[in-house]
Amino acid sequence: MAYGEPAREMMALQCARLVHLIVIGKRQATFIDDVLQRSTGQNVLNSASADVLVSPLDPAALSPSNADAQAVKGT
Repeated sequence: MAYGEPAREMMALQCARLVHLIVIGKRQATFIDDVLQRSTGQNVLNSASADVLVSPLDPAALSPSNADAQAVKGT
């Protein structure tokens, strides 16, 4: 597990493992997050030499109870 600066660690792993695609889930950021801080996803997007897919995260889809319900429905 990597600690410190996640974007830098991801770039090191990309080079070490010859990664061709990085997939990042992005939570909805607040105005302050966008203006004052650069997100890990934005740093990776700007620094990666591989393709980067940024997908919005749906917090409801991440809860274990929803995963079980989706499995029962077959979706």
